[in-house]
Amino acid sequence: MNISKYIIKGKEYNKEIDFIQEITNFINSFNVKSDIKKVENGFVIEINTLLVNINEFETQLLKKVMNLIEIKLYTKKEINKEENTSKENRIELSEKLFKSYAKYLRQEKLLAIKYNGSYHLVCNGAKTQAVLNLRELIKKSYEPLPVIYKSVNKAKQLIMLSTKEQELLLSPTKPFIIAKLRNLHRLEKVKYKHKLTPKVNELNNRVIVSIPPNQTFEKIFEIIEFPLVTYDTFISDKDTLIQKYKEKIEIFIDADLDNDKKPLEILQIIYGKVIPIKYNLSCKCNKTSICLDYKKSNIIGLELKPIKLFMQDEPKYKALSLLFSKLTLSEVMELDLPFEKQELEELFKAYQEITKTSNSLLVYFDAIASLSGELHQKNSDSQSIELTEQHYEVCEEGLYDYKIIDDEIDIDIVSAYLKNSTLKHLGSTLVNTIGTIITDRAVEKDIHEVNFCGELFYFRDLSELTIEKLEDENIKVTLT
Repeated sequence: MNISKYIIKGKEYNKEIDFIQEITNFINSFNVKSDIKKVENGFVIEINTLLVNINEFETQLLKKVMNLIEIKLYTKKEINKEENTSKENRIELSEKLFKSYAKYLRQEKLLAIKYNGSYHLVCNGAKTQAVLNLRELIKKSYEPLPVIYKSVNKAKQLIMLSTKEQELLLSPTKPFIIAKLRNLHRLEKVKYKHKLTPKVNELNNRVIVSIPPNQTFEKIFEIIEFPLVTYDTFISDKDTLIQKYKEKIEIFIDADLDNDKKPLEILQIIYGKVIPIKYNLSCKCNKTSICLDYKKSNIIGLELKPIKLFMQDEPKYKALSLLFSKLTLSEVMELDLPFEKQELEELFKAYQEITKTSNSLLVYFDAIASLSGELHQKNSDSQSIELTEQHYEVCEEGLYDYKIIDDEIDIDIVSAYLKNSTLKHLGSTLVNTIGTIITDRAVEKDIHEVNFCGELFYFRDLSELTIEKLEDENIKVTLT
């Protein structure tokens, strides 16, 4: 009779858990007999190997054990009692374990890897469903997610990296870099089959990229070729992580093979300068913050004047809301809009009863995209931003007329639209206006350092222009 003896040593996660009972219950579910003994710093498990599905059993056993102890040694011996012989098959941690990690990643499942003191959720960056599962878990619909590539050369297949950006990626701290995705030809897309799913960032063509930050990731990349998407949970305790994410994570990897801890950095190069991005879990605006996200706008205490909005989310209704707030019905009727005349009359009456308001800058981008005739409907909150970025023209230097009354900014886009309705003009002018308001406000308040936060600052043109204006006034900028 053949017996498989598994010798497992390591550190228990929770000594209050009855390890022997947990493993016994697991093995019993496979209808095989077992003998489990506790030894110093570990356990010895003996089972009858007359199993048809031995490979599946060993995979599940390994997964079960990894959720109970931090494995330092995993050895299997096959014993033939009839011949009284023993054959030892030592399974190296860097082979057996990491192959199982790769298997789960290929199956679009989520892993939790602990490094730099907290757990990071990790998934296959080439698989759309894997990234969607991660987004659903962390409740981040559009926030750009960091990506780890096997090497700089692998990253360069899909990402534009300057010499300076490559040097930063290879530096000892292994930072993340905000870079730009390449616009691949269709033949290149076929060639680079391990491409990145667009779900990593639908806001624009930026990507937060790094190469393996420690030996744990290096070992995984010895087996896989596809990029990994990662998200820092800022949770250091395993029990807390399990409680928060329950059964959504397949594997917990606690063994950080690096002894030294490196600070986690996100850097962006703008006009040749390295700009550090503070990596915070959430936006905490203060008196020197400029926050521009999907739901709110705050410029060092100033907010956009709220606009009454139709309930419909399409950009054409945002545009109509903007027009109805400034023009009479007869004036709106004379414009070339994607509405029938009778429909406009009915909507104008309905608009008078609306109480819903918004002070999000995204409303203006949506309205501009529709007023220019480029976009009347959209599939995501990022489409109008992407259009504006695509058509942004640095030579368009005009500003919208605006007023600041009682800490509210009232921007008059409608007057400019009546004179020039092109997206290049409308979008570029909005970017110029916001950058100017931010700079003037910082100078007025005599602030020497400001912080950018919110999704709209991933719109590179807005960030670059505003940073340039602020630095001309000797005002330092950080981003979160």
